Amino acid sequence: MTLIEEIMEYLEEEIADLEISDNLVMGSLPSTPQKCAAIRPTGGFAGDMKFALDIPTFQVTTRSDKDRRTGYTLAQDIYDVMHNFRHGRFVEDGRWIVEVSGVQSGPNAIGRDDNNRERYTCNFTVEYKNENSDLRE
Repeated sequence: MTLIEEIMEYLEEEIADLEISDNLVMGSLPSTPQKCAAIRPTGGFAGDMKFALDIPTFQVTTRSDKDRRTGYTLAQDIYDVMHNFRHGRFVEDGRWIVEVSGVQSGPNAIGRDDNNRERYTCNFTVEYKNENSDLRE
C-alpha cells in the first residue's frame, strides 16, 4: 500500500464526510461529486539515512458544492486531523509515522474551477521510518 493510500484510509476513518472512490480520490479532483477531496504526492525532501527516515510531501485539494464554505470546512477538517499527527500508523501494519506537519497554517484558497466551485489546498510534510532495507541497519 502506498503512503497516499494509507493517508486516504486514515482520512476516511476520521472524517465522516469522506469515502474513498466516492468523494476522496488520489490525483486530481473528479468532475463529480461537487464536494470532494483529492490527495497527490508532491515530492519531498532528501531522506535522513542515519535515522532511516523518508520525508515526502503531499497536497490535499478540496472543492465546495453550491455552498462555498463546504470546501473550506472540509479542508480545515483534513488539516486538523493531519497536522501534528505523530508517533503512530495511519493504518494497521502501515508505515511508522514520526510526524506530519502542515506547511501552511491551514487551508489556502486557489480559486474556482470551470463550474464556479471554490477550491482549497493544504500542503503537508510527512516524516516516516523507512523499514524497507536491511542496509539501513
